[in-house]
Amino acid sequence: MPATTTPPEAHSVAAEAVVSPAAQPDPILLPVRFVREFLAIARFIQSARCTLPVLGCIRISRQAGVCTLTANNLDLAISGHYGIPDPLPNSDLGRRLYDSRRARNDFTTLVEFTAFSRAARASNANFDMEILPGTIRYPIGVQYVSMQTSGLDPTEFQEPARPADEAPLLTVPKSVLLRLAQSADVASDDKTRYVLQGVHIAPDPEHHTAHLVATDGRRLVATEVPRFAALPPIIIPTTAARALCTMFGRPFCPDGAIRVDHISDTARFEIRGGPFTLTGRGIDGNFPNWRQAVPATHKGTIFFSKQTAAEILSYIRSIGTPDSLLLKPDAKNQVVSIGTPEKAIHLHARIDGKPCAIRFSAEFLKHPLSHEFFELRLIDPISPGVFHHADGARYVLMPMR
Repeated sequence: MPATTTPPEAHSVAAEAVVSPAAQPDPILLPVRFVREFLAIARFIQSARCTLPVLGCIRISRQAGVCTLTANNLDLAISGHYGIPDPLPNSDLGRRLYDSRRARNDFTTLVEFTAFSRAARASNANFDMEILPGTIRYPIGVQYVSMQTSGLDPTEFQEPARPADEAPLLTVPKSVLLRLAQSADVASDDKTRYVLQGVHIAPDPEHHTAHLVATDGRRLVATEVPRFAALPPIIIPTTAARALCTMFGRPFCPDGAIRVDHISDTARFEIRGGPFTLTGRGIDGNFPNWRQAVPATHKGTIFFSKQTAAEILSYIRSIGTPDSLLLKPDAKNQVVSIGTPEKAIHLHARIDGKPCAIRFSAEFLKHPLSHEFFELRLIDPISPGVFHHADGARYVLMPMR
């Protein structure tokens, strides 16, 4: 029997039929747990600029198999990536199929932040959310509920500011980035002192190190970070630092990476942690000379134990956080008294030298003790006290008179 052959035209028609894109893309499947983690960070970025509705949305896009969620307020942005990139084919037909699949499945949509957050909270954490252009389906119990997306044009969503790819990307331990985040607690919230509304990365090339510094004018925290010595100076906004606290406070979060660049006198940064990337602009301006606020000498030192610090914190809570507390060391008996004229407690502490009695704000005193700054160096009642952490961080606290 003679062999039958298929005309070349048939191969062409069959290939065209295979690669012809379908009208409806495959849904994006996002685990509810991943969405919740992203939204927990994005709430710090979510814009309050009501005049731009697009900034009140989360952009959800899929490119080559990878889904990206982005929140942007024009100054800061957070992105979360989920999925594995589609492998690139080698054959011509494979590339045509790949391009066809991308043409069908790659899309971008915007969803209103509040509605998306409400849906994520209501969803069953063990299931996936399904995203399609214009529609999101989320699981409640064992059933799926549909909601509409914002209907806004995704092209109006601006790309976040990020440093140049040529800037070096430094791997940073998780503990260092958490220290940066915690420093934001000391930053100023006074909008007239905008340069103090963030954490300053202050490189010291002469000593091949850098410091993380934050202050509100009444207290200051400075942490030496040798890994940041190669970075240019930048002031990371408080909002970004607080987002980092959630970003790197997640269980099993890996170490991160940071990149800083100056573009047209504007510093930009990028901080990566697991599937999340925080980008934005630094605060413009010159940070004050923080070294002048740190005393170079001291006359006496009080060493608090962890138990003593816990007792002081418990005492402050029990009396309703008064305006100030008098701290009075007794070097002879190795006892420190702390409290108000009406009520004081006496606690054992190791005392070296001749530290003076000093009065601190009760509210400000809670911060160093709760973050394990257990060594207090003193000069006199009107000079700043300096709390030292085991990792070398310093917390400078102005006394009350």
